[in-house]
Amino acid sequence: MDGESLQICRYDEPFIKNKYGVLEPEIPRLNYETEVFIVPGVGFTEVGDRLGRGGGHYDNLLQRNSGVIKIGICHDFQIVEQLPVEEHDVAMDYVFTDKNYYKSAI
Repeated sequence: MDGESLQICRYDEPFIKNKYGVLEPEIPRLNYETEVFIVPGVGFTEVGDRLGRGGGHYDNLLQRNSGVIKIGICHDFQIVEQLPVEEHDVAMDYVFTDKNYYKSAI
């Protein structure tokens, strides 16, 4: 991986700790059969807009996998009325919180 983009790999043993102390497969095997992505965010709207952390990593991944179901996940207090949206931002199909869920209009 080039460090600039996310890749989806099978989570198979053996594992090694990366520089952040997170276990990851020692020999990544790319997975091209993903049907659903669970996507974290700093904030979401009820219509599926998402505010990430500014790197664009998830947007890039989701653009490369456009046919998947996209589910944003957060706490209920992270649902806001409106977020700044740019052309490259990928909206979620659903947003699930600890108290509710929302289906996008797309």
